Amino acid sequence: MQRIFDYRTLSERYPHLVVLHISAFGEEGPLRDEPGYDMIAQAAGGLMSLTGEPGGAPMKAGFAMGDLGAALFGLVGVLAALVERSRTGRGQYVTTSLFECQLALHVNWATNYFATGERPGALGSGHPNLAPYQAFPRATGTSSSRWATTASGEPVLGDRSGGPDDGPAVRPQPGPCGESR
Repeated sequence: MQRIFDYRTLSERYPHLVVLHISAFGEEGPLRDEPGYDMIAQAAGGLMSLTGEPGGAPMKAGFAMGDLGAALFGLVGVLAALVERSRTGRGQYVTTSLFECQLALHVNWATNYFATGERPGALGSGHPNLAPYQAFPRATGTSSSRWATTASGEPVLGDRSGGPDDGPAVRPQPGPCGESR
């Protein structure tokens, strides 16, 4: 598609044109022509090694982080291009990739790696820099409310199943064998 709708050619005829190109691995480098899927981007970008329980198998995020990240980064780029076009009358070529967005979103892990040289790993529901910041098992409760969640010293949040008498809550997520986590 990029070859058919070449920005340089089109922008000569339509100088106000704004084009967004999203690829799997970016426009340069050995993987530039490779197709990609969200899970491939998560694996290649390292997200799967950071998701899941410590010592567990690599796990993809619960939603399409590569796809959604690239879409959001692309949207920000298009909005910036539209502002620039309103000032100059000239369009822009905006590009991003699923892979690049995965790398950009590794803020805490990358900061820690560059500060310490230690390779990050999965932390379950924990946070690499804040504690307490994770789900903890409760001593009592039904199978749907066995977990309490706290975030950086805040009061317990999302510790109930959200049933009729429980008030608002974040529902626990099922684990790999169907148990609540």
